[in-house]
Amino acid sequence: PIQTGNLLDWSASGKCSASIYNSYGPTECTDVVTCYQIRENDLQTGRPIPIGTVVPNTRLFILDDQLNLLPAGNPGHIYIGGAGVGRGYLNREALTKERFIDHPFEEGARIYRTGDLGRWTEDGIIEFIGRTDDQVKIRGYRIEPGEIEKTICAHPFVSKAVVRATAINKENSLIAYIIRSGVGEIADLRKFLKERLPGYMLPDHILEIEEFPITSHGKIDHNRLPLPSDETLLSDKKEYVRPATSLQLGLAAIWTELTGNTQLGITDDFFEIGGNSIRATQAVSEIYRRFNITLRVSSIYLHSTIRELAMELELISWKSGGFLDNKEDTKEITDTEEIIL
Repeated sequence: PIQTGNLLDWSASGKCSASIYNSYGPTECTDVVTCYQIRENDLQTGRPIPIGTVVPNTRLFILDDQLNLLPAGNPGHIYIGGAGVGRGYLNREALTKERFIDHPFEEGARIYRTGDLGRWTEDGIIEFIGRTDDQVKIRGYRIEPGEIEKTICAHPFVSKAVVRATAINKENSLIAYIIRSGVGEIADLRKFLKERLPGYMLPDHILEIEEFPITSHGKIDHNRLPLPSDETLLSDKKEYVRPATSLQLGLAAIWTELTGNTQLGITDDFFEIGGNSIRATQAVSEIYRRFNITLRVSSIYLHSTIRELAMELELISWKSGGFLDNKEDTKEITDTEEIIL
């Protein structure tokens, strides 16, 4: 997606009298298939510029993995049909068959699978998200780094952003690299992202750099992006708050079994330490087995820390007159006491 920093400087300089357009289109479809006229307020928002609406004699579809149409706001695969779609690749039948597929809504026609991700807005404009090739798997979820990059760039003090997944201490982590365009605190950026992204898409580390390393082809060289220093890893690590009651210790034991993480604090988020929908279901079953409390899977999403979930279990037990009313089960633990779980 276009970064607005240079365009904003150009517009503010008073030297920009021409209309500026952002267009999109792969070579396989005779180049341009969508177009968007950039307005001044687009530059002020700091958000990535849309790729616009479809040009004449062209049709663009955003579909799911089963080739079903997706509604506005839902990210999916971009497919292109119409007069401009090519016939295929010369002497490459296998690749042609893979990319130029039968039209799911028009008999005898074909559409081109771009390998790009996008979504419709409510007003019929298309937003580009990124490449399917760039998808990474983190904590059991498939993630498009481009989606995170777009959200980061929407923050006022960020000019450009790149997100990559890499192994740190034998665990896959998301690292966000940003170039500033103003003054602000990283803590404010983290809060901004937490309000807009699900927990599994939040970067583990945010690094500020002066410029992105570039390959000989002019693309960002992800392999040359720096890794977080030991000092950064230490500062990014959440303060450990140990379980203080037997109930919190019991939940920590369940989470350890499901995620493999040890020394879990009561402020650790289940989905940030390796939890996913399957493990959330297993957690509900294990909570019922250990504490005889029926819990909805959605409760794990709503109360995703040990502290919050323990309070929810106490409330459910209190309402039903269950065993957690027994102070022995929720009393604070001293250093000399041993709790057998």
